[in-house]
Formats: sequence, structure tokens, C-alpha cells
Amino acid sequence: MSQIIQFLEKIGSDSNFSDEQIWLKQLKNLDLPENLRQAFIDKNQYVIECFLGTDTNLMCVMIPAEEEQPTREEDDEKEEMVQRAS
Repeated sequence: MSQIIQFLEKIGSDSNFSDEQIWLKQLKNLDLPENLRQAFIDKNQYVIECFLGTDTNLMCVMIPAEEEQPTREEDDEKEEMVQRAS
């Protein structure tokens, strides 16, 4: 099971896997039951979910980190630099 989780992580995080031939080659190297391998080839989400024991759709959500707000010290330093430059 850990191989399939690692594979899912890899294809989700590496843009090289947007090429179907690349991930199919990687899939062939995994020690997986043939029906699961075929489910990936057929893009059969239901079989993959059943194998993983999930009862809902698999989902990946990416939330961008919030930018840090400048501190008062940084604001003061910027003001001093602007004043010196003028």
C-alpha cells in the first residue's frame, strides 16, 4: 500500500508526470496487483478508491501560504532609507 501512496504523491508533485508515458513507465516498475495497475491505466477512480479503502473521492488541495506582514521595525527602516535618499 505504501508504494501506491508514494506513487500518488510523486505524480501529484512532479510536473514531469504530466506526460502519461512517464507515469505509465513508473507504474510498470511498481509491485502492484494487476487489477490496480489496470485501474490506473484505465483511469478508473472507483477501483483505486476501493483498493485504498476510501469512501469518498480522493482530493488534493493546495493552499498558498500567506505572505508575512512587515513588522513595525521593517516599516521604520524603510522610512529611514527613503528619508536618507531624499
